Amino acid sequence: MAGLGAAGIGVATPARAGEPVVQRLANGLTVIIEPDRRARRVGVALRYSVGVRHEPRGYRQIAHLAEHLMFRGSAHVEPAMHFGHLAAAGAHSVGGFTAWDCTVLHETVPTGALPLALWLESDRMGFALDRVGERDVELEREILRNEARQRHGGDPIRLRTRLLAQRIFPSDHPYHREVENPERFAEPDIDAIGLADVAWFMQQYYRPERATLALVGDVDPSEVLSLVRRYFESLRSHGPDPVDDRPPFRRLDGSTDERIATSQGRAALSLGWPTAPLGTSEDAALDVIARHLTRPDGPLRKALVDRQLATRAHARQHSFELASIFEVSASASELTPVSAVAEAADQALETLHRHGITPARRDLLVARMALDARRGMESFGARAMKLATTGLTLRRHVARYEAVTPAAIEAVLTEALPRGRRASVAVWPA
Repeated sequence: MAGLGAAGIGVATPARAGEPVVQRLANGLTVIIEPDRRARRVGVALRYSVGVRHEPRGYRQIAHLAEHLMFRGSAHVEPAMHFGHLAAAGAHSVGGFTAWDCTVLHETVPTGALPLALWLESDRMGFALDRVGERDVELEREILRNEARQRHGGDPIRLRTRLLAQRIFPSDHPYHREVENPERFAEPDIDAIGLADVAWFMQQYYRPERATLALVGDVDPSEVLSLVRRYFESLRSHGPDPVDDRPPFRRLDGSTDERIATSQGRAALSLGWPTAPLGTSEDAALDVIARHLTRPDGPLRKALVDRQLATRAHARQHSFELASIFEVSASASELTPVSAVAEAADQALETLHRHGITPARRDLLVARMALDARRGMESFGARAMKLATTGLTLRRHVARYEAVTPAAIEAVLTEALPRGRRASVAVWPA
C-alpha cells in the first residue's frame, strides 16, 4: 500500500516523533499504530483492498453486498450482535463503506473495549461465512436496492461523476462502470447474486494479506501488537491471492461529449479529466486548484453563480488508486440553457490557465485546507480511517498541500487539465 513504507514481517518499524508504528504480520496483515493519549479512546479502522473496481462483469454491487454481510454475524458472534456488543461497551461511529478501491470497517471504542473490537474484527475476517445464509443475502439485496434509489432516484444529474468515468476510461478499465439508462437507473446484476457468488468473492478478497488495520488513540504499541497477534495472526487465506488489474495511466487524446435528456426539469453540466492517482504531487496540486475554483471569490463561482447562470458551481479532485478524475460541475439556473453554462465554465477555466494562482492566493488556500484537514481529522476514528486508506498521518496529509508551489500549479494546469482534451456530460430537460 502506497505511503506505508516497507516493514519486514514480524519486525515493527520504529516510530519517530509523531510517526506511527507499522508492522506486517506473518499472515500478511499490515498493522499501523499511532498513539495519542489525550483521551481514553481508540479509533479502529480495517481496510480491505477490495472495492467496486474488483467486481467481475455481471456482478455489480457484489462488493457492497459483501460489506453489508460482514455485519450479519460470524462464527462466534450472533446475528446483529456485532453492533450489540460494541454498543454495550460504549463504542460509537460503528459502520463501514465500500469505495472504488477498498472496503473499510470502523469503530471508535473506549480504551478498555479495544480487545473486544479486535476480537470482533478478527472473527468476521476469518469466519463471517460461517454465519451467512441465503436469507441474509436476500435481505441485503433489498437494502442495497433501496440505497440505490435514495442515492440516484433515476436522476442523471446525481450520476454525472459515474457518467464521466464511463466517458474517461475505456470499457476494459476497472473504473469504467456502464450506465445504460441514467433516467431509469438500476443495478440489475444484484438480482442474480446468490450465496455461492458472495462466498467466492469474500474468500478471494477478505484476506489478511489484503487488509490494513489502523489503530489511533490511547494505546501502547507493544501491548497492542501483542493483542493483534493474539486475535489475527492465526488467520490464514485459502487459495491464491487474486491478481489486480492495474492498467497504465493515460490522458485523453481528445474531447468526448455526451448529452442526456431528462424529465427532471433541471439542466446541469460536468467536465472531467483523467488525472494522476491518489497520493501523487499532481493529486495534491489539483486539490488546491479545485479549492481555488470553488471558493466564493474563485473564477468558477464568479463566472456562473454571480452571473446567475447556475445555482451551484463546484470543482473537485476525485482521488483513486489507479487514476483520478478532476471534475468541474454546475447546476443551471431555471431556464438557463446548458450551452450558456458550458460557455461560462470554459471562460472560468481559461481565466485560470491564463492567470494561474498567485503566491498569496496559494498561501491562503493551503492554510484553509490545512485547517479543514485538522478539523476533519480531530477524532481518533477519522485519523484511523485516513491511516488505513492512505497511510498518511495528519501531519503528512497537510505537508502534501504545503509542498504545492505556484510553479507546480502552473505545470499541473498545463499537463493535467489541457484545453480540448476532456470529457463532458450535459444533462438538460427534455
